[in-house]
Amino acid sequence: MASTDPAVGTLTTGENAHPLSSFFGPAAGHHESLRADDKLSHETYNLPRAYVGKNKYLEEVLDFMIRKEDEFYTSKLLPWEYTDDLNVAWEIFSFNRTLADLEPSQGLPRFVTQESEKHSDNLLRRGLAFIIEHGFYKTERGKRHFALNLQQITDAVHTTCYFGVIHALLGGKSYYREWRRKFGRQVSRRNDLFQEERKRWAIVQKSKDGLYLLDAELKHQLKREGVVPNLYVFPDKMGIYVNMVSGNALDYQSRGPEALSNRSSGDKVTTFRGLPVFEAQSFDVEFTSEAVDLLIRERQCGEWFYMAGGAGSNAAGGIAIYSADSDKFEPLPAPDSNDEIFGDGTSTGQNGVGALDSSVQTATAKDIIIFRPFQTYRMASAILAKG
Repeated sequence: MASTDPAVGTLTTGENAHPLSSFFGPAAGHHESLRADDKLSHETYNLPRAYVGKNKYLEEVLDFMIRKEDEFYTSKLLPWEYTDDLNVAWEIFSFNRTLADLEPSQGLPRFVTQESEKHSDNLLRRGLAFIIEHGFYKTERGKRHFALNLQQITDAVHTTCYFGVIHALLGGKSYYREWRRKFGRQVSRRNDLFQEERKRWAIVQKSKDGLYLLDAELKHQLKREGVVPNLYVFPDKMGIYVNMVSGNALDYQSRGPEALSNRSSGDKVTTFRGLPVFEAQSFDVEFTSEAVDLLIRERQCGEWFYMAGGAGSNAAGGIAIYSADSDKFEPLPAPDSNDEIFGDGTSTGQNGVGALDSSVQTATAKDIIIFRPFQTYRMASAILAKG
């Protein structure tokens, strides 16, 4: 008796038939219903789409996160301002602080001084649109789709503004930093050139009280300019580290019973040293499935090591270098004196290694300095601001 299955003996498939079902039996699992074009984006749907897979209504899932209409970006950090103009301008007045001079009788006092700046900028016009087929719109699903399209555009407007707020704060010109760079106290020692940058590099991780020290220094620095900050913006996931790692928050020996409450409260950081804390979320945009976090960037920081002459991994004066791959200190073997990477005195410049000095070549035990200059880290930044 011949089979009535349309897939038997052919390479065509029915609704639930597989071309290899005659050899291996009926296909099991839900993978047969997956389509490669399910992840494609569509500008609109036509009427027949409303009847594709029409079944009893169970649920629907919105595959995009709808943001709140007024998050801290525009409610606390940079509030909304309504205007019909395309150009905006603002002025900055600075009244210099000074001491009163001694004035002789009938003398002319010194005049106070002030400075003023004027800046202007242009507004950018942005827009989004959607289309919907009239037949599809008349169905219940089409009307629901229409309402969600409107909500999608509303969400896009807010996301664009939130993105612009963080971008403007990070890309804005720092008047005080530029003034200090041009006219501030000049360093006379090379070690002092980047002392501040070295001290603040990864300060939250390398010191248990690093964030507290950074907070005190920044507030003192802003106070000198007459600015009193009133909020913090932490990058994504920083609240987890601050509340559960930094400052021995979970150490019972240091915090006592408070450590137990900190463990149960989780990573909900709402205030830090009297200031409200907001956590900036990543922006998942442009259909890339890769979130963009403006507060995280790649930075390079090099390091160097000194190995005394004759030292090695088996010597008493041997050294060990921390390896991020194994998360431990690895012993560094003594280099071969003929190895080109350290130079043997006869190099012609290959691999960027020059010839060793003649005085070094005659030494019996050569001291070595090892450099690791190009180490890349994903570093996060926080914002302390006056909203």
